[in-house]
Amino acid sequence: MEPYADNLEHLLDELSRIDLTEDVSEGQKEKAQKYLDRYFADLYIQVYWQDCREFAAELRTRWEAFNGGT
Repeated sequence: MEPYADNLEHLLDELSRIDLTEDVSEGQKEKAQKYLDRYFADLYIQVYWQDCREFAAELRTRWEAFNGGT
């Protein structure tokens, strides 16, 4: 595995333990999101900051548009 892949796997593991909705000021939340957006942009990954239901709904909409509505 590439060194950056090891680092990414570790980072994703750590991020999965963080809940940015509790006990974090809006300023801290925005700072963390900007940092992660920049970090993942180098890997051509776009972070989706909504909840999983909104992600699934948007993914379905985009998939249906791409796939001709099926």
